[in-house]
Amino acid sequence: MEIYEGHCLCGECRYFIRGKPIDAGYCHCNVCRRACGGPVVVWATFLRTGFESLGEPLGEYVTSSGNVRKFCKKCGSSLLLLCVEEPTTIDVNVASLVDPQSVSPDYHIWCQSQLSWFDTRDSLPRFGDRGPDSARGRAMACAISAKDTNQTPKGKSDSSLSEPVGKL
Repeated sequence: MEIYEGHCLCGECRYFIRGKPIDAGYCHCNVCRRACGGPVVVWATFLRTGFESLGEPLGEYVTSSGNVRKFCKKCGSSLLLLCVEEPTTIDVNVASLVDPQSVSPDYHIWCQSQLSWFDTRDSLPRFGDRGPDSARGRAMACAISAKDTNQTPKGKSDSSLSEPVGKL
C-alpha cells in the first residue's frame, strides 16, 4: 500500500495518507486561488479512511457551500479540502506533500475561471466546471480506488507510522 506524507510550511501540522490517490487535478476556481494564494492549485483526492493527522490541530474555514478548508494555524499553509458532497474522500494540496512529484495532475477543472495570463501548456483534459470532481464521477473513481491496494510505497511502509494519530 502506498503511503504519502505531507506537512505545512512550519512543520507543526503533519499528515500521512495510506492508499493511492483516486485522482489529481488543477483547480482554477476563484475560491481555491484566494485560499492558497496562487494562480492555480493542484488537489489530490484520497479515500478519507487512509488519512491521519499528526502534530498540531488544524484550523478550519467553512465556505458558504459547506466545504471545509483546513490549514495550519501557525503558518497559514493550506493543506486540505473536505467537500460536503463527498464525505468519503479528502482533497490534499499536492504542494504540501513531502514529495509533490509523486502525484501528477490528471485534468484541469473550473477553466471558465482560469486567469488569462496563466497557461500550463499541457495536453490534459480541461473542464469549465467540476468535471470529474462531480459527485457521480467521484463515486465511480472511489469504487475503483478502494479495490486497488496492490501498490508498494516508495521507501515507506505501514510499520514506519508509529506516531499517535490525531483528528481531522
